[in-house]
Amino acid sequence: MKSPESPVIVNDEKGVKVSNVDELLAAIEPGANIVLAEGTYNLTEAENYGVNTLYYNWAEMADGYELQILKADGLSIRGAGIGKSSIVTDPRAVDVLSFVGGQNISLAGFTAGHTEASGHCMGDVLSFDGVRNARIDSCDLFGCGYMGVVTSGCRDVLVENSVIRDCSGMAVYSRNCYNVQVENCEIFNCADGGFLMGIHASSGFVLSNSRIHDNPCSPAAAILT
Repeated sequence: MKSPESPVIVNDEKGVKVSNVDELLAAIEPGANIVLAEGTYNLTEAENYGVNTLYYNWAEMADGYELQILKADGLSIRGAGIGKSSIVTDPRAVDVLSFVGGQNISLAGFTAGHTEASGHCMGDVLSFDGVRNARIDSCDLFGCGYMGVVTSGCRDVLVENSVIRDCSGMAVYSRNCYNVQVENCEIFNCADGGFLMGIHASSGFVLSNSRIHDNPCSPAAAILT
């Protein structure tokens, strides 16, 4: 097994192929093109779990630490495909991947959610705060996870060709954002008796060409604005 200090270089000088959670975390920096090998990357099992670095913090929550990636302009994380590469975490009160600031962020080709355990999640799957130009393509975002994708103070966020499923809260929530688009996605078994989508103080929100089915919320209560 390669150490985090010795990543495999692919494509260009910023490209790294990683095969475990420590290599994944060591590769995070602005402009990095991270390629996940097949496997499960459990953030809770990281050697430096809870230890802050230059490019990410571990924010302490009720039952563990949340990975918050900071101003990682140009960061790309690409997996081997849905069901082949998975990023997960154990604590129920944390977001799986949280991005704070930054622009031109790309996530593609992996599954993300909380590990199976008893009780409901209070944390979300993907969250973006103050991010500009983010793209989530061909990902499987699953509950346990309270909400699938949360954007706050963001601009130009595209979720496409992805699955959002089994989240007890909203599939997508957008607050104080401009131009958030959900396109060609499948959304099911979300919003346990509540709203499927939340749009608050935002403009340019678009949901198109998506298959939405088997959600507990009623059509009349599908969108909270």
